[in-house]
Amino acid sequence: MFLAGMPLPADSPLQDLAQDDVWRQHAGAFGSAFDNLEGQQLGKIRDWSATQLKFSQPVMFYFFSGPDFAYADAFFPNAATYVLSGLEAVGQVPDLTTLGKGVIAQTLNNVEQSLSSLFLASYFITAKMDVDLNNGPVNGVLPLLYIFLARSGKVIHDVQFVDLDRNGSLQLKNGSRGNIAARGVRIVFATANRDIKTLYYFSADASDRSMSQYALLQFCRRLGSGDSLLKSASYLLHKNNFSQVRDFLLKQSSVIVQDDSGIPVANFDRRKWRLFAFGRYHRPYGVFAKYYQPKLTELFQQQRATSLEFGIGYQARFGASNVLLATKAGTAGPPHSSTHR
Repeated sequence: MFLAGMPLPADSPLQDLAQDDVWRQHAGAFGSAFDNLEGQQLGKIRDWSATQLKFSQPVMFYFFSGPDFAYADAFFPNAATYVLSGLEAVGQVPDLTTLGKGVIAQTLNNVEQSLSSLFLASYFITAKMDVDLNNGPVNGVLPLLYIFLARSGKVIHDVQFVDLDRNGSLQLKNGSRGNIAARGVRIVFATANRDIKTLYYFSADASDRSMSQYALLQFCRRLGSGDSLLKSASYLLHKNNFSQVRDFLLKQSSVIVQDDSGIPVANFDRRKWRLFAFGRYHRPYGVFAKYYQPKLTELFQQQRATSLEFGIGYQARFGASNVLLATKAGTAGPPHSSTHR
């Protein structure tokens, strides 16, 4: 709660640090930023999800996510197990009472800077996080996961560092024995309704020949079918060397919610999937222009895509957000599905 800029319990050992002007300024800035994120983004996404995703799986997969639990929770609030992954290291949050005031001030500035792109554009910039969150004793994605959990009203019950071996078997970090393919963390938390849930984050290279990719997918297969989210995924699933993750998601997902940086529309077998378009699809800009999908343009035009009340993806700042909701045959689609073919 201290890093999240939220009021602390009266008996918190961090109370003295919370009296400092630096923390008070941090709390004020984060309060405004998260209020705006909730009003402009997350609250509207929850409304959209409640209308369009009537049924959900207990497991949700969010690859290429980094620490973005906020959007995972907003799109899929009913999941019991969340699996997030990214290239960013897990990191650590040491006892803050052992750090000097100068280090605390730098830490608060680091987390503010690392979240600035999410507040502004709805996604993280990996290179920016690598700088902002690897400069000091509080580092990696773990502090941001803590912040998102606290700001969404969750109560953390247990945190354990974990590893995946080459076969995707989960091991406690202290008991791991060689052949480690991916580092991770498991966080058990409670919701406001006291439901107990689990969040996994794994630091993994998801490309085809990566040992960590194989281990991650093996671990996820053991969890069974799930729902998936793909957002601002750098169009990696358009590339040949990410075919294993792409194939896994198409096989293992009951529902996929994505922007155009996710799985190319041409990869969805229309005999197995129903596709529903929302928002506005424009040609990607800059270095991503080569990933333009004429078939996606056709889909949006044919369906006269329903508007979006929130921004998402690389073009969110330009009013050109798009969402593709893909539901596998046998999975209930949106209420208006009869008008979308």
